[in-house]
Amino acid sequence: MIKRLFLFICGWVKVTSWGECSPKLSELMRRFAVQCHKVKKDREGRNVYVLPVKEFGKIKKELEKEEFDVTVGAVRGLPHILFSLLRRPGIVVGVLFFIVVTVMSGRIIWNIEIKGNEKVSDGEIISLLEELGCSYGDDFRELDFDKLNSDFLVRSENISWISVNMTGNCAMVQVRELRPGGSGGKTENVGSNIVAAENGQIMLIKTEAGEVSVNNGDVVKKGDLLISGVVPLREGGVRFEYAKGEALAYVSRIVDVSIPLKTTKKVYTGEEMTKKSVKIFKKSINLSLNYGIEYTTYDKIVESERFYLFGVIPMPVWVDKVTYREYRNSEAVLDVDAAVSAGIRELRSDLDDILETCEIVRVKQICDISDGGVTLKMELLCITDIAETVEFTTEVPPDPTAEQGERKINGSENNNSQ
Repeated sequence: MIKRLFLFICGWVKVTSWGECSPKLSELMRRFAVQCHKVKKDREGRNVYVLPVKEFGKIKKELEKEEFDVTVGAVRGLPHILFSLLRRPGIVVGVLFFIVVTVMSGRIIWNIEIKGNEKVSDGEIISLLEELGCSYGDDFRELDFDKLNSDFLVRSENISWISVNMTGNCAMVQVRELRPGGSGGKTENVGSNIVAAENGQIMLIKTEAGEVSVNNGDVVKKGDLLISGVVPLREGGVRFEYAKGEALAYVSRIVDVSIPLKTTKKVYTGEEMTKKSVKIFKKSINLSLNYGIEYTTYDKIVESERFYLFGVIPMPVWVDKVTYREYRNSEAVLDVDAAVSAGIRELRSDLDDILETCEIVRVKQICDISDGGVTLKMELLCITDIAETVEFTTEVPPDPTAEQGERKINGSENNNSQ
């Protein structure tokens, strides 16, 4: 362990030799009393010598003079790291910046944890919080969390409730998402109807609350009332309910795709360029020496990985990598069979999306082949739930006539008293 630490501090070099050169190199090292840290063989059977930088300096000139058939690797260890830092001053600045923010860490946000979201992504919530001044590196002592919560709800279309609280340097964000079609449950002074979300023929209607307004087999249009939340009473009057139920119906779906016989496809040249940067809180430090992009047409692949201390504790540090992959456009001509196969693959992808919410009962396929390309079309008969919740208020407005009568009575009483 001590030898390895010493080797890391002083730096080391790998010298690789093969064939008849290996005995010659061993003799040279013995003659100059070079202390070798390790000797091993690689997969190809070559001898690999690990030499401290100081020991390698004893035979460096001799290796050049004798023209040994050897391969000398780059200097590794602490000297290599220091040399790299000198070539990239941005890293030094980043380290100093990190030390400064560490001193200020008692009042800034290091981490954000979000709970309660299912459909809304963490990134969308964090992005909106950042616009409101609550993100990594912000001073949480300057935040008015009541105002923050209110402003967030005003701007967000998908969140109905949010609470942001600090636990140490971590912002704990608790949210509640909006439910489609209303609040999803009865609340005070709120009722609801179930209407048709699209055209269809009712196959089966189920209700948990409310009064059914259609029968099985009825043809309905989008917006037609299916289950009413206004229930008439036998003794007269009505009762308001929050209608709940399902309306399974036969609906039509059309899926089509066109595949041209002449297309332009990407042909990758094998050339690519990678740029790396480190982001600490909101400060980004470029680690790459190349700034321009030499390619005319390229794909841009962005990857970001967060740093975890000891693999467990999340730190406000991200390593961003952007890869630029060059390609050239090349014209390709498809035959009819290949175009049909490509069209079928796209149709299957669309069918997978439909099957998530529908059950397919009948399929009619149409294939149209022309000089320009192939068009595939599927006419589907599906069964799906077309119920859509529409809320309404049940609060009865005051009767203006009654108010006027009350004013007259009060006025006559006042006159009589006078």
